[in-house]
Amino acid sequence: MIHIQTKLMTFFILLILFMNGVAYFLYQGSQDTIRQYDILLERFFLLNEVEQTTEDVYQNLKSYIINKSPELLEEYKDGREELKTLQGQLPEKIDRNQLVVENYSNMIESFLEESDQALQAYQKENIKEYSARMIEAEEVLSYLQETALTLINEELSEYDSFYKSLVVHNGFIEKMRLAVFAFTLFASLLFAFWFSRGITRPIHDLAHAAREIASGKFDGEKVPVQTKDELGFLTETFNSMRENIQSLVTQIKQKSEMKRLMKEMELKSLQSQVNPHFLFNTLNMIAKTSYIEDAKRTSELIEAVSTLLRHNLTRLDQPTTLKEELKNVNEYMFIQQARFGQRFTYEEDIHPDTTGTPLPVLTLQPLVENAFIHGIENLEAGGEIRISSMIRDGMTLIDIQDNGVGISEEQVEKLLATPSNDEELQETNRNGHTTGIGLPNIIRRLELFYEREELVTIDSEIGNGTTIRLQLPIEQARGGI
Repeated sequence: MIHIQTKLMTFFILLILFMNGVAYFLYQGSQDTIRQYDILLERFFLLNEVEQTTEDVYQNLKSYIINKSPELLEEYKDGREELKTLQGQLPEKIDRNQLVVENYSNMIESFLEESDQALQAYQKENIKEYSARMIEAEEVLSYLQETALTLINEELSEYDSFYKSLVVHNGFIEKMRLAVFAFTLFASLLFAFWFSRGITRPIHDLAHAAREIASGKFDGEKVPVQTKDELGFLTETFNSMRENIQSLVTQIKQKSEMKRLMKEMELKSLQSQVNPHFLFNTLNMIAKTSYIEDAKRTSELIEAVSTLLRHNLTRLDQPTTLKEELKNVNEYMFIQQARFGQRFTYEEDIHPDTTGTPLPVLTLQPLVENAFIHGIENLEAGGEIRISSMIRDGMTLIDIQDNGVGISEEQVEKLLATPSNDEELQETNRNGHTTGIGLPNIIRRLELFYEREELVTIDSEIGNGTTIRLQLPIEQARGGI
């Protein structure tokens, strides 16, 4: 089996090698042209600089003789040294017409000698000798200028030939570029046509089948396998995926129906865990009797119990708010304070903007019961329970804190773990509880209510109390759980 990647890599490697080879050929040609051009320029500049320096040396010598200025003498000496340096570069940079170049170099040497002798004769005040040497130096300078002009003309002639060959070379390069472009375009189009034919047909069939699945048709015909490369494997996998999706959709429908039935059973089970209406009606009657008999404290306690029962007997599938839940918690704490007196304190720090936060019924009271029964009930004094709320990063945070005995890390993990069955969900220590609702049940109902997970965190340490935090998104929750 030839993989699609192998086909692509082979084509692109060959194309890249071809393009790099052409680019390297063109680069080498341009480098040779640049080198030849640099050599011509260096020769031309050297001859021009020799001619100019020779003229400057002669003029500086004449000016010194006329003006007797030490600065002019220094300029003459500097020019003489520069001319000697340029003279040494002539054989290296002008490698043709060696005889003419050698004569030119010898004339420079003669010019320098005549100039030096003229300077010495002038300094010795030998006017006759000085005049003769200056005439000789001027004649040699004239020959130097003529020879330099001849050499420059030869260089210009060579440059003209070089320019003509450069024009021819550039024309060849331009034709080669067009040929390479045409060949690359043709090869790319040919490969694209051949390659696309092997891909577009299977992809078209897969796209048609995908549109059928998107429209909800999972029982269509299988896509025919036409190739033996990755597309063939993809087609086989797509057919298997289609069958699996059809099977999963059927299973999801069945599980959804089962979940709905289990939810109804769970709600009925929760309602069956609380005391019946008979007890509620009886307590109301006792409360009225106590009030008539002027037993106000007893009447208040019975009314608090009655309010708890009324809240517990409401429809559990209807949502409530944080404000209503706090009212229920206050009734519960009133009863417990009547029972335990000053052994504990209860505080609330509720942000006003959080009171309308939607919650499932019986969310906060079971958490407060847990904090009381499992956290601070065994403390002789100094027990504290605190409920606070705030808004942070688009979330409503509700904390239930106590300073009780704390929970071990293993127990925290067990409480936050997803229950594997309904028995684990409803399992709780009901000693002292008014609802029989455990923390796993609350977590699950919150997740169903807000349709997301990780809404509850527990921060606890043995001996240092426990904080349960509800992290509720500020958004529209479901109708109720």
